[in-house]
Amino acid sequence: MDYLLLQIMAGIAKGMNIFLLSAGFTIIYGVLRVVNLAHPSLYLMSGYFAFSITQVLGSKIGYWGALVLAPIFSAIIGMIVERVVFRTVYDKHHYMQLILGWGVMLILGDIMKLTWGVSPKSIPVPAILTGTIEVPGGSFPYTLIFAVMISALVGLGVYLLMYRSRLGTLIRALSYDEEATQALGVRVNLLWIFVFGFCSWLAGVGGTVASLFTSIRLGADQELVLICFIVVIVGGLGSTIGALVGSLIFGVVFSIGILVLPRYALVFMYVIMVIMLIIRPYGLFGKKIG
Repeated sequence: MDYLLLQIMAGIAKGMNIFLLSAGFTIIYGVLRVVNLAHPSLYLMSGYFAFSITQVLGSKIGYWGALVLAPIFSAIIGMIVERVVFRTVYDKHHYMQLILGWGVMLILGDIMKLTWGVSPKSIPVPAILTGTIEVPGGSFPYTLIFAVMISALVGLGVYLLMYRSRLGTLIRALSYDEEATQALGVRVNLLWIFVFGFCSWLAGVGGTVASLFTSIRLGADQELVLICFIVVIVGGLGSTIGALVGSLIFGVVFSIGILVLPRYALVFMYVIMVIMLIIRPYGLFGKKIG
């Protein structure tokens, strides 16, 4: 039971990190009605940015500089992708968005391969985050505690932005009625760019934090696409709260699955996803259409 508790704690940490990725994925859909398959690539690219920044600044301050700069670089790339690619398909069917998103993901993957090579990268853990804390069942690393803290703080910031600020009110108004929002004098194009940039920044924070306890490797973004779909199907596409709950469910179920049947850990989440599609296809916090 003590080891089970340790696995649950690790699952919560993993889920909170995945939340930073899935929150941006679901906000983009909720506001712009775009299924952005390239979103996880920015999560991965941020890890590569963090690696390079750490190499330049050194191990003492490198990671902290990367935690600030890498998500900003991801946000800039996200805004460029929005202007160059997704701006042209806002009024198109979702299959066009899926094809374009997949194409962008492949392009970004090739850029990462050419820039950083094919070998996995790792970032030295800052001295303050080395070590563990003793808990029932074993030792829990400071890096995972840090991941939970950062994710919780950013999640609180997302809530305050979306529900306690004028900008958040405009973003939510845009998600309900674009024409009415534009009629009020709001520059909708700038809101589109901001939403894409902000969500890409969220993915960047997640990728930079994850680089502390996982290796940075090519192809991880394609695996993360699947995880994003699982999370939003369970939590509800377009719901930020659903992204949080779905991410936590994924993290805990996956960690317990590793404890029970390591080779089939992801299968447990597939089962939950299928059950959700049968009994509540719009997710725990999604809105029923029709």
